[in-house]
Amino acid sequence: MRTIARAIIFRWTTPLWPVTLAGLLLGAAIGGLALHASSESQSTALLRLYQPIGPDEIMTGTAPSSEAQQSYISGEITYLTSPGFADAVAKQLNETKPPSLSAVQDAQSSIVSLSATQPDPSVADRIINAALKVYTDHVDQQTDERGQAAIDALNGVIGRLEAGAKEAQDPAGGAAAGGTATVTDPQALIQQLLSQRLAIEAQSQRSASVQLVQPPTVTPVEGAPSWSLGAVGGGLVGGIVTLAAALAWRKRVGVITSPESLEGLVEHVLLPTVRLGKTSESSDAYAGLARSLYSQLPTPRSGRILLVGASADSGTEEVAGLIAFAAAEHVGVRLVHLLDRVHMFDMFEGFADLADGATVVIDGGSLDTSPALPRVAQDASQIIIVATIGRDVHDTIRMANRLARESDIPVSAVCTRGRALNARASSRSWRRTWRAEGDFGAEDRLLPQA
Repeated sequence: MRTIARAIIFRWTTPLWPVTLAGLLLGAAIGGLALHASSESQSTALLRLYQPIGPDEIMTGTAPSSEAQQSYISGEITYLTSPGFADAVAKQLNETKPPSLSAVQDAQSSIVSLSATQPDPSVADRIINAALKVYTDHVDQQTDERGQAAIDALNGVIGRLEAGAKEAQDPAGGAAAGGTATVTDPQALIQQLLSQRLAIEAQSQRSASVQLVQPPTVTPVEGAPSWSLGAVGGGLVGGIVTLAAALAWRKRVGVITSPESLEGLVEHVLLPTVRLGKTSESSDAYAGLARSLYSQLPTPRSGRILLVGASADSGTEEVAGLIAFAAAEHVGVRLVHLLDRVHMFDMFEGFADLADGATVVIDGGSLDTSPALPRVAQDASQIIIVATIGRDVHDTIRMANRLARESDIPVSAVCTRGRALNARASSRSWRRTWRAEGDFGAEDRLLPQA
């Protein structure tokens, strides 16, 4: 089980793009969910504030000036943003922590926006509703207190005037001789004060001087959606972390990163790198690539040329086709594919024993899929190791190189990119991988014996 798990991890971490893509997606998901959970909503209520008519205005018959109105609104905003108001709202909510509230006047108008911002929209709405009740009660209390103070003062004056009027009356109960009721007459003053007291009492019974223009309304906080920012940031961090981890893993296991990294391990590195499945077999590019690789082989470029893959997906079949294509332009060629689980190699001797100067190109598969490779390597004229950049590792190159050292034959290496379209780690199904105009050789396959 541990070996299987290691193989799965190795297969997915040696190529950079799968693990980086997985890191991007995972990071984006985590970041999006994390910031979505921390997103905030704002509940806002619009109030129209106007200075209530006080006892002074009622007694003098005047209205508050615009300067007095602005001064009143400024004072109310100061109260709405004060710690004392926040504490009163917290008490109304039966909580110990005061909420965060903001009050802003709309230019020089009487409209004031009262807002609360919370992650939970319902909590923000609840805070604003509590704040409205606390503020309305506060204005009502102030109006009642001012009105009651004025009424108490008027009652005192009225009482003194009534007592003085009784003393000024003659014993017959009539008015003073020769007198008529004027504005200085105590009875006239008493009636005037009684009318003012009645007006103050009526004003005190009116509702608070607060008009709710817009009830509490929940809106998302302005700016880019927090979940998208979290997804972008999380994806970036996840991609960088997984890419760094993949690079560290590649370095630790010795993944092949370029053809130059093989120069200290084998005698000859054939260029250019072969892109598997990218070139049509009938194209000039295919022929040019085949000739380029074949021309770099150590001499003599004949006999038995064995191709050994660093792994089952390294692309030995496609590279063998390229070598056979170019060799067929010079000598007779037979292309042989070794199938996996070949138990006997005696049958190979029969059709591989060609005339002098003939060439046999042998697709040997990989060390872990072709048990016959050690036997074939003993009779090979030279070995070509095929390795895929970004997936195969240096240790497998060293293992394949030992086959050549034991037989004292030249060794070359060619790098590939991509994945063979017809890679067969354990399949018995084969198909012809190259064709060319003219019959330049035969193609044989060693089948597993029953």
